[in-house]
Amino acid sequence: MVASTPTPTTFTRTFRGHPHDVATARHWVEGMLSAVTHRPTIPDDIVGTAVLLVSEAATNAIRHTATGLGGRFTVVVHLSPGMLSVQIEDDGTAGAVPLHVKAGPFAESARGIGLVSHFAEAWGVLPDDAGVYFRLTWP
Repeated sequence: MVASTPTPTTFTRTFRGHPHDVATARHWVEGMLSAVTHRPTIPDDIVGTAVLLVSEAATNAIRHTATGLGGRFTVVVHLSPGMLSVQIEDDGTAGAVPLHVKAGPFAESARGIGLVSHFAEAWGVLPDDAGVYFRLTWP
């Protein structure tokens, strides 16, 4: 008997570039990942981390790109056994590439990419500065 290799699964959804749509994206990712029937299931801490990082990346898209000026952002989730890769595609940064900057203890912003950098196995900027991606893995 030959074991089959599960094929990656992709989920995609586009959201309006309004601040309240960040919560909608967060709830969509959480619900979708919690409902996935891959075996083994996705650990709760990975689901929670993915939700946090989607929220941060979507907020950055709205604050720092044309997405927040009536545009849209798209969340693309690629799921394979033991790995989750997420892209948050936005309307482009017009040259202002997302950077990881160290926020002071009383700063009210500049923490989003730092969280992505800290929690993700890998992360980076999409081609043409049109968003970010991150990858999470588990045993």
